[in-house]
Amino acid sequence: MCHYTAAYIRHHLNVAGMDRPVFSESAANMVHAASQGLPRMINLICGQALYEAEAKGHEVIEEAHIGRVLADLERQRGTAG
Repeated sequence: MCHYTAAYIRHHLNVAGMDRPVFSESAANMVHAASQGLPRMINLICGQALYEAEAKGHEVIEEAHIGRVLADLERQRGTAG
């Protein structure tokens, strides 16, 4: 995984007042692969994953959360085109 992506995610969570890890390493790897390290895409994917996890009462973002977000984004692209 690109250390930039993990550091970027940690930095944004720290700025928001979160001082514990929220994204599992495997979830961060998926974010990096899907976003290609683009900050706007990292923000979009992570934001949606955080909303989903909060709604389900989960404290850690896992691969399954990222997978669902990516599937939703793919479905939205399919209907927009």
